[in-house]
Amino acid sequence: MILSENDIVRSNEYNNKSLYVITSKGVLREMPIPLRVRSKADLDTIPIKTWLQIEEVLMTVDGSFAYVIKGKPYPHSLFEIILRIE
Repeated sequence: MILSENDIVRSNEYNNKSLYVITSKGVLREMPIPLRVRSKADLDTIPIKTWLQIEEVLMTVDGSFAYVIKGKPYPHSLFEIILRIE
C-alpha cells in the first residue's frame, strides 16, 4: 500500500533524516537515516521479510509516519526495525 502525496505532510519543521526508537532496555536512541527495516507483509513487488532501507521519514496528515523506500512512501506499520544493541 503506497501512500499518495495527499496523505503526506511536507514541512521543514521536522527532521526527516533520523528516527527515535526505544530499545528493549527502555533506552531512547536516535537512529540516522538510511536505516534498515524488514517488511512485515507482501507489498507490491516487495516480499514479506525483505530487508530494505528507509531513505526518508515523512509525517502523514493523520499524525503517523511514512517511510520512503525505493522512492515510494509506505506506512511505517508495514515494517519492523530490528536492532542489535551490544
